[in-house]
Amino acid sequence: MKFTKNRFLGLVCMLLLLSLFDQGGICQGKHPKGSQNLSPNDTLLAFVKVTKKKTKLDKYWRLDYIKAWYHTRVPSPPVNTSIDLTQLSFQELWFLKNEILAKNGYLFMEPTLRAHFNEFLWYQPIFDVGDFVVEVTSDEYNFLKKIIDEEKKRAGDFFTKTGRYPLLNTSMSVNTSHLTCGAKLPS
Repeated sequence: MKFTKNRFLGLVCMLLLLSLFDQGGICQGKHPKGSQNLSPNDTLLAFVKVTKKKTKLDKYWRLDYIKAWYHTRVPSPPVNTSIDLTQLSFQELWFLKNEILAKNGYLFMEPTLRAHFNEFLWYQPIFDVGDFVVEVTSDEYNFLKKIIDEEKKRAGDFFTKTGRYPLLNTSMSVNTSHLTCGAKLPS
């Protein structure tokens, strides 16, 4: 089988897309006890605690180094849980899912997510807290599960077929800049 430039690019794109799907925006740091073997979506929910009254974020904000780092707390707008998920792209679903975590102080290790949320003044992630937990309301938690279910419904659309060859469906990419590097490959 001849290894052509197109096959090479297809392989690179497939590997990048699969690695992005596996990351799911999950922090690559410490996992709660017993969650090391969970799938990405289960791991997401392992970092989340449903509560009627969010108190942990206020507790974290009382830490001296957090107050010194941010100076002023900027409240985040409420999460809009009435969005029609079927109308969103896969990337928009990914950002929306992670927006709930971001609004509740989550520090992203995934560079695309961190760069995206750093654009918002309200994104003030909590860092250096060993027992960090994202507290969400039951509405936010149910919305997170709804987003994850929508992502799972679309999981079969990761590949499309052209002729005999399966190709990556780039509309399922959460970061298209990973799919193109601008480099010219030798012919």
